[in-house]
Amino acid sequence: MKPSLIMLAGLAAAPIASAQFTTNSVVIYTLSWRESDAFGGPGGNGNGLVEPGEHALLQLAVSFTNQNTIGSFSPAIGSFTSGTIRGFGVAFLDLHGAGGAQGAWNVDCSFLGVDPTWDLIGCSGAGTPAAGGTQLLNLQMGQFPASGAAINPTNPVVAIWRGVWTPAVFSGRDVEFTLMPAVVSGGLHSALMIRIGTPPPVGVFCDAVFGSVRIGVGPACYANCDGSPGSPMLTVADFGCFINAFAAGSAYANCDASTTPPVLNVADFSCFLNAFAAGCT
Repeated sequence: MKPSLIMLAGLAAAPIASAQFTTNSVVIYTLSWRESDAFGGPGGNGNGLVEPGEHALLQLAVSFTNQNTIGSFSPAIGSFTSGTIRGFGVAFLDLHGAGGAQGAWNVDCSFLGVDPTWDLIGCSGAGTPAAGGTQLLNLQMGQFPASGAAINPTNPVVAIWRGVWTPAVFSGRDVEFTLMPAVVSGGLHSALMIRIGTPPPVGVFCDAVFGSVRIGVGPACYANCDGSPGSPMLTVADFGCFINAFAAGSAYANCDASTTPPVLNVADFSCFLNAFAAGCT
C-alpha cells in the first residue's frame, strides 16, 4: 500500500534534531539524457543536439554506498543505534535548469515519471514544472517496506525517474539541469532503509551527491546560431553566438561532429564558416 501524502510530508518535514542520521553511507544521484520523441521513445538524428522537432529524455539513476554493511545512526530508536544498510529509502528532489532552460516538461505518469516500483504517491511525485520550465519541483520516490525481508535492495536503480524536456527556443547553447534537495524537504532529502532485526526496518537520513547533465540545443539551420527568425536570418550576431558557444565548450560548437579530443578546435570554425556561406533555406 502506498503511503499517504500526509505521511510523506511528515517524513520530509520532521525536525532535523529528531530525525535519524547515518554517516556510513551516501546516496548518489546521476542524470543522463538522450534525444527522443515527445513521449520518451526513440527520436532525433543522434547528433547530440536537441533541434526543432526533437526532445530530450532525462533519466535519473540512484545508487548508495556500503550496502550490506553496518550503519550506525542517531538518535537511537528504542535500544537500536545501528543496523544493516539494505536499500535505498526515499528521495525529495528539485531539478533546476540554467543556460536558457525555459521549456515544456512531459512527466505523464502513464509512461514517464517515477518507475512504478518506486512510486510512493502517484503522479504528483513525478515533479511539478515551475519558472517557465526551468525548474521541476518536488520529485518524490522510494520505498516503505513493511518488514526487513520486504526491502528492495536494488543498487543501483538505473532509471528510477524519467522526464522529457522540450526547449522553448532553439538556439545554439548548452542547457544544464542540476539536482538539488527539495525545498520542502527542509534538508531531509535522502534516506536509506536499515534493517534492525525483527522490528520493521527504519528510514535513516544521510548525505547525498547531486548530479547534473548538460544538454546541447541547436537551431533548425546550423549557421543560425542565435535562432533568429528575421531577414536576413544569418547575420554577424551568429558569429558572436558561435564564438560564445565555442568558448563555453558547448556541444553545439562541435560543428564537424568530431570525436577525437579536443573535439572543439579550429576545424569547427572552418565548418561554421562553410555552413554560414551555404546559407539557410
